[in-house]
Amino acid sequence: MIETLSTGGMSLLRAAPDPGDVVNKKGLDLRYAWLTVPLPGSSAKITALVEVVHRELCGIHELVRVRFEEMSFDDRVRLSDYLADQDELRFAEVSATATSRAC
Repeated sequence: MIETLSTGGMSLLRAAPDPGDVVNKKGLDLRYAWLTVPLPGSSAKITALVEVVHRELCGIHELVRVRFEEMSFDDRVRLSDYLADQDELRFAEVSATATSRAC
């Protein structure tokens, strides 16, 4: 599950890996991985080569922060458009809340 998302990277919450499973490391268990993720609330997906820069255990979950290293031009545009739409939605919510409080 995506926790935060920006043009430079994201943080993901996932089930913590089994600490004894060293042989079957793959994907986010490694420092670099190709990752395809759906954008929250959208049918769009982006694929990027990510670098894992931070890991933190949170009970049975693991918070993984990654930096986007490589991404296709189309996926960069898709991500930028998605983030711009999310900013507009948040601005509209804040504006509507401020307007309703003023009345």
